[in-house]
Amino acid sequence: KWHRDRHGSADARRRSAPGDHSMAAQIEQIVGAKDPFTLLGLPVRETDVPTVTSSYRRLALCVHPDKCDDARAEQAFKLLSNAFETLSNASKQKEALQRARREGRGAREGKGGSGLSAHFA
Repeated sequence: KWHRDRHGSADARRRSAPGDHSMAAQIEQIVGAKDPFTLLGLPVRETDVPTVTSSYRRLALCVHPDKCDDARAEQAFKLLSNAFETLSNASKQKEALQRARREGRGAREGKGGSGLSAHFA
């Protein structure tokens, strides 16, 4: 049930579907995350691959650049992909967990840094 926008484009209407305000909040959370756990909305603890996959898929659908007009969608999508790659690999997940704990993560705080990519193996 796509509605056409004033220019007749069903795609434009789909991109501004209900939940746009939460989409911006999702992107803000992703871009502002300090570790892959927080980025995927997961607790900072050992996490099984199906849980990581489920969280990744849910978020990736929301912020995929083809479905989201936010200027930061592509950046958020790339960060999600990196986080998924890290947490779906047992040894990388262990390193990320140790790094997050060492830096006092678990809450939403952490040391300021040059970006999320520094936290990925």
